[in-house]
Amino acid sequence: ILLLAIALAAAAIVAAWRHGASRRAAESAAHSRDLAARYEAQAKFIRKLTDTQPNTIFMVDADDRVTFANARLARLVGADQTDEVVGKTLAGVFGPGAARSYARGVREAFAEESSLSRIDRVQGNGASDSSGERVLQAQFVYLPASEMARASVLIVEQDITDAISERERNERLLEQLSVTLLAIVDRRDPYAAHQSARVADVASALAREMALDEVLVDTVDKSASLMNIGKILVPRSILMKNGPLTEAESDKVSHALAAGVELLADVEFAGPVVETLRQTRAQFDG
Repeated sequence: ILLLAIALAAAAIVAAWRHGASRRAAESAAHSRDLAARYEAQAKFIRKLTDTQPNTIFMVDADDRVTFANARLARLVGADQTDEVVGKTLAGVFGPGAARSYARGVREAFAEESSLSRIDRVQGNGASDSSGERVLQAQFVYLPASEMARASVLIVEQDITDAISERERNERLLEQLSVTLLAIVDRRDPYAAHQSARVADVASALAREMALDEVLVDTVDKSASLMNIGKILVPRSILMKNGPLTEAESDKVSHALAAGVELLADVEFAGPVVETLRQTRAQFDG
């Protein structure tokens, strides 16, 4: 009787365990199917959304393999469909040279578990095009692991070639404007010829020594170059006068220098050039 009782108890335990295991397996399978369905629905939505974007969008895992790509990337590398890109390494998609640049950004994003941005100049429009230079701005966004996917880095790349070209063209025009105005000032006041250029050289050297950013260094250079712009409004008789200026003449020079700055008020410099020029005659005590 004792043995029978033990056998019945063991059988009950085994039956309960098998039932529990079967139920847990069924629940796990249902959960997996639910996750797969949610992942598939999410992937379809993301693909539909990203395929309409003009920017290149793709995801890369820690092994440098592409886990997602939009239609723009597929077209860029000469693939008919995104499935031809997904699963390949960065080198397999972009070639060894371009892959190294992407890989650096991916490693940095993984290491810092944060987002970063970088701008690169590349040749051609992709693996199948070797035309002129392009300027690309890429955002690397770290995505932590979830139930549905491993940790990865989302890369959104935008072609900013036209914007950069326009900015560089404007910078050249501003440079030409500064040179022209400086030449006009030098011709009207030969006694102080090249003074502004020399001040710009010294001021820019000081700014670089102070480790200021490039925008501020450029601001210092342009402000110093244009510091005497108001002289174009000063009568030549005053500029060429050998003796001391009268009080009225000094006031006229001061007003002209201030008014000359306002001639540049509508010019769009990269930095606060006009504000700097307005403050060049300010005293330390205010």
